[in-house]
Amino acid sequence: MSKDLNPSKIYDKLLPELVKKENIKEFLFEKISSMCHPYYKSRALYQLAEFYDEKSYELLNESFTLTKSIQEPILKFQVLEKIFDIVHYKEVKHKLFIQLIVDELVLTFDNIKNLYDRIIASIRLSFYGSGEFRKRYLTIAIETLIKMNEDDDKIKLIIKLKSLINIYDDLRINLNEIIDSLKNKTHYYFVNSYYGRILFNEKLHTEKLENDHGKMEIEVDSKYIDLQALFLLFGQLNDTKLVTNMIESLDQLWINLFQDTNNQSNIEKILKIGLNTELFLTPQAAIVIDELVRKGKEDIISILFPYIIKPSNEVLPTVQRWFTDYDNNQTKKLAALLLAEAKHVFEPAIDIIIDLLNSDNDQMRYRAQRIFQHPERDVKEPSKRISVIGEKTLIKILQSMSTKEYVPRVRIYLSSFFYDLLWDDPKVFQNLHETITKLKESNSTSGQSIFYFNKIKFINNNIWNSIMRSLQSPSYPSYVEELFHSTIVLTQNAQITADNWIDFARVLAVTDTSQFKEKLYFTGQDVDIMDFILDKVCELTNINDETYFEILESKVISEISVRVEDLSQNNYGQISYIGRCNFYVSTNLNERTLNMLNNISINIVIMENLIKWLIQKMASFKSFDNTMFSLMISDCLLSLVSACVQKEDYLYRKITNSPNFNKNHMIKLLENMLNNHPYFPARGNAFILLSAMDQSDHKVIINAMNTLLDENLVKEYSIIGIPLIHLSPNEFIDDLLESLKTESAIKAYEILKIFTQFALNEKIDVNSKSKIINYLVEEIGELKSKKPVSYYYTDVKIPFTTTLENELYKSCIKIQGLSGKTQYSITIDELKE
Repeated sequence: MSKDLNPSKIYDKLLPELVKKENIKEFLFEKISSMCHPYYKSRALYQLAEFYDEKSYELLNESFTLTKSIQEPILKFQVLEKIFDIVHYKEVKHKLFIQLIVDELVLTFDNIKNLYDRIIASIRLSFYGSGEFRKRYLTIAIETLIKMNEDDDKIKLIIKLKSLINIYDDLRINLNEIIDSLKNKTHYYFVNSYYGRILFNEKLHTEKLENDHGKMEIEVDSKYIDLQALFLLFGQLNDTKLVTNMIESLDQLWINLFQDTNNQSNIEKILKIGLNTELFLTPQAAIVIDELVRKGKEDIISILFPYIIKPSNEVLPTVQRWFTDYDNNQTKKLAALLLAEAKHVFEPAIDIIIDLLNSDNDQMRYRAQRIFQHPERDVKEPSKRISVIGEKTLIKILQSMSTKEYVPRVRIYLSSFFYDLLWDDPKVFQNLHETITKLKESNSTSGQSIFYFNKIKFINNNIWNSIMRSLQSPSYPSYVEELFHSTIVLTQNAQITADNWIDFARVLAVTDTSQFKEKLYFTGQDVDIMDFILDKVCELTNINDETYFEILESKVISEISVRVEDLSQNNYGQISYIGRCNFYVSTNLNERTLNMLNNISINIVIMENLIKWLIQKMASFKSFDNTMFSLMISDCLLSLVSACVQKEDYLYRKITNSPNFNKNHMIKLLENMLNNHPYFPARGNAFILLSAMDQSDHKVIINAMNTLLDENLVKEYSIIGIPLIHLSPNEFIDDLLESLKTESAIKAYEILKIFTQFALNEKIDVNSKSKIINYLVEEIGELKSKKPVSYYYTDVKIPFTTTLENELYKSCIKIQGLSGKTQYSITIDELKE
């Protein structure tokens, strides 16, 4: 059940009989049921619960019951902690069960006698509650520490406790008394110095040698002593630097924040560390945040949340409490991200993470995107498995996609969750199939063609066998079509063989394809389709003929597409190419489209014909449930018209400004494309066409900009479209300034570039320039301007590391018209005078 290794290799080594078992979970459950030892059986049950959604609560409950028979308290404590962790990923709704686990942890702790183990357990237990609960167990840790002999274990525990009790004055005094009583002065140094605490973890290299009397002696490597002395000197020098330069460690900054939350400089210093390096959720940080949130200070410190990452294992109970105990606030959102990043996305967190995909906070949005989308768009190897994710989470994602309406970029991220998912568990597949069949039956009157099993990219042999068995009695009309789309993708990823395709083609050949949503598939890529359309538009000139566009579309169907009923006759290679043509966008599409037009003289007839066909296709576009064929034609037409506009924009304006042209209708259609078309080139090209059109309402451009700036993938189109805008910038400066107040540093950065370009091109008057400068001066130095400007998962790169404050300052200087040395000699304070 390992998440990281090839399962078949594990099975071969540990349980060879598993190799031929399809329902591995049931087989393992039977094996575990025959175990007698309560400790090992309890461990096996909670480990199986992680991968067995059907029986997860039953398994966790049985594992919990068995802990009462574990005699060794420390082993029992460890098992209870694991059950507590897993229940938050699988059965978080069972809050009474969660409380029973905590109660049992408390009872178990009382039976731990070993001093070292008792202190460790009390520290870990302190993270299961806040306020007085936490302080009680940290107090027990201090009291127990007094009883220990002075050895390495005691020093390690002192170092560990030192950062945890700093917010409690009485506990800090008690711990300092223990430190002052240390007899070994080296120990005293290690405990009281920042770098010394780090170096204490180093152990001397030793060699065991036998003396003349046959006894073992310890000989210290002299070279290592010299090396350790060098590190010790380094630590002392850095500790001295901290004192003399008054440099505050991160530990001290967290304490300062706790003591004076309203002091903005405390937050700024921590934020700077988060921007420059990384801000880990250490035990001390977790305690400070937990106590401040409990005191109602969440709004003040939440600016730090987007940069807090990687909670240590011992603080996970605190993060899990944030997730279960708070409503949908900033703390709960942070907890959802931290827990999903620590393991994997889980069903109760789905709604929160989807909401974050719409967040204006760049870092929170990017972290949510990374949970759904693999960093590499063209994924070659899977990075997650359905056996680990489980059917509950998968069903939740699929239901969210089918029952809620999201903007295209959010739907894309939800779909991309499946791009690097390995379907490796036939039982999960079967359960998904049964659940979705019921869901389809309950939504049979909706009229929407919702696909569920069309996103399978990586499988194993057992899953393919399950797919073929399920096709013997398909449960709903679109099931075969969904699997057909997945099969096409599987051929591209070499996940199935030519023989597998032949088996599926036999099923396809006897299936009634008249019920399929997709009736046609292109046999050429998007560039080939556009080339074909352009040739035919140039050939046909009788635009007044009512059958003009019908003739064009019939030629597209007959010459560069294939009907679905004929696809079963295609071989493995042909079907793979069909997938490449219909499921993927060509790279550098806009550049390739422009190159296509280099040898063609764009005249008003060609452009008018393309625009009329485009209007017809846009008018028939639905915000949901379009066929791929219609989407691709509208996408290609948008690309072609956009390329023509980039070449000859005056012709476009001449056509759209004609008295007989319904410009308002065109604007509404393009706005619909910009907001709802699932293909990013279509959305980007719709923006270009809106920008190049003479507008009477500047709000159209503002809304289009705000939509476009939300998407990394289509930013290249904003660079093309903005220079084509014919409105006077003075007309929408106020609206852009309002947009600049967004929480997104990326959107603000893009708007600053627009302002700067307007100013450099002298397109704005003195009044508008003054408005911009006044706003920028007010924003410089504000805490919210400290946010980083960064892109994730996009070809758009910023060639420097920057913050929004830096960009505000640079834009202010440029817009004022300063340059050279003068530019860098002016300070922010001077700007504000």
